[in-house]
Amino acid sequence: MRIPDQKLNEILEQLDIVGLVNNYVTLKNKGGRWWGLCPFHTEKTASFSVQPDKGLYYCFGCQKGGTVFNFIMDMENLSFVESVQFLAEKAGVQLEIERNQENREEDERRKTLFEMYRRIADSMHYMLMNNPKGKGAMDYLNGRGVTEKSIHDFNIGFVPPDGEWLYKFLRKNNYSTNFLAGTGLFSRKNISFSPFMGRIIFPIMTVHNTVIAFGGRKLGEGEPKYYNSPESDAFKKGRNLYGIHLALSDIKKQGTFILTEGYFDVVMLHQAGIKNCIAPLGTAFTEDQAFKMKRYVNQGILLFDGDNAGKRATEKSIHICEKAGIICSVVELPEGSDPADYIEKHGPEALQKLLKYPINSFDYLVRKAAGRYDTASLEGKELFLRSLIPYINIIQSDTKRESCIQVIAEKLEVDYHSISKDIVRWGQGKRKYGSSGEIKQSSEVSTELFLLLAITVFREYFEEVRNFLSVDDLTDRRARDVFIALEECYRLEESSSEALLEKIQDSELKKMIIIKGTTAEFNQNTEKIIRDSIRTIKKGSIEKKRRKIERRLREYESEGMDLKEVKELLNEKIYYDKELERLKGTEYE
Repeated sequence: MRIPDQKLNEILEQLDIVGLVNNYVTLKNKGGRWWGLCPFHTEKTASFSVQPDKGLYYCFGCQKGGTVFNFIMDMENLSFVESVQFLAEKAGVQLEIERNQENREEDERRKTLFEMYRRIADSMHYMLMNNPKGKGAMDYLNGRGVTEKSIHDFNIGFVPPDGEWLYKFLRKNNYSTNFLAGTGLFSRKNISFSPFMGRIIFPIMTVHNTVIAFGGRKLGEGEPKYYNSPESDAFKKGRNLYGIHLALSDIKKQGTFILTEGYFDVVMLHQAGIKNCIAPLGTAFTEDQAFKMKRYVNQGILLFDGDNAGKRATEKSIHICEKAGIICSVVELPEGSDPADYIEKHGPEALQKLLKYPINSFDYLVRKAAGRYDTASLEGKELFLRSLIPYINIIQSDTKRESCIQVIAEKLEVDYHSISKDIVRWGQGKRKYGSSGEIKQSSEVSTELFLLLAITVFREYFEEVRNFLSVDDLTDRRARDVFIALEECYRLEESSSEALLEKIQDSELKKMIIIKGTTAEFNQNTEKIIRDSIRTIKKGSIEKKRRKIERRLREYESEGMDLKEVKELLNEKIYYDKELERLKGTEYE
């Protein structure tokens, strides 16, 4: 799949990378570069940098970086082509994508897959609502208090207990066996058998209402109770959230999200008028999901089950929210109760009342720790403190951190400074990078690579470089790779960083190019740096060739050699001697 470089440049020319990134990260200008707290990891000191003139970003903390297209890919969970389309729309650029046969086939397969998912979801919903085979599932839903409106809103469906029903249904609709094998709907061992058989089906959708997977709740006894579609390029359990397509507008309106554990919880909360509610997909709440929500709001309420598993999930999710910079609070339910059960027993008004008075997340952690350890004993005080240190060490706000330490000190009736010292002693981790933000490279940068990295920043000098150097003058494999990529860009008249990075396969080398593009390392005496490097490399290359000739001449003295060949070697040596003499001057001749 190919997007013309001129189109990428046109998009970049119309977009302000600082303004675009500022929608996700608060940036401040320092020394010609823009800095902010990285959106990809937790940090207290800004190490995320944007270089607007190069169109690049880089984080010196987690080492993520790239062009604005990479940034949107990560922030919006899009493919490269989707990110280009996303930005083209923002820039007002008409986009026509050149696709090869393989890409066109993949696009068509993906489109067919999502169309099929939508058709299946509708057919399963029809089966539940109108087919006698769905009566048992409908009775179960009604027994749980799920209304017909909620069933329609979430497009809930049902797959009959016949293991081959879904396969037969899709084959009748002209889907090939090979295609169905890659849909995640059937057993790998038996293509005609579906693990979704006999289950109530909850379609999983994106914010754009695209069905990307299914969750199935078993009707009756048996394990597993819930079964989700396997992961694929289109569906990542740890990134997507159930109910987001219906909840997002209310989440933005209210400035907070409510996180529950399961499908039924989301359905019942929506039904109760609490519509800013979402849930993970059969896994614990993940950092990816937290960062996804942080893009929309910075507050969340955790509403998990009242059993031990729910309490553990709550504590883990508090840590994840803190890492993502989400202000988090907790609503505790009675032991053994979940949100759906609570609404059934006490009514929606009772739950709405609980949600008005959530517990501060740190207070929740303190309360749970106090319940586990005897804070009257010396051992209990230590265990209590140790249990809270992991949370203390991920707090981003110094003010909040100091306040939490004060709470611990008061709770344990211990001096504040003693607590602080213990936290440093027991909880200090090893830094992977220096305070200056400089990353230690895994290997030294040769003069050759240094030059080529400088050229990736100042591309206007490449024509001069290629006039005096060829790829054969380079011995550093990484430098050769960059030279070849620059040469290809030069010949194709491609000037964007995106086009260059696309031609580099080595991920570490890509990272180095991005780092150099977002620092001012080559900004002073640029021309002198480049020309001195060219001279050094050319001199080294010539001296290497000259030494090779001298070795061949010595072989003549010991082994004998054709006189004609000796004469050619001598002429080559004279030529290289003159070239070395020229390089002693201040200008190229």
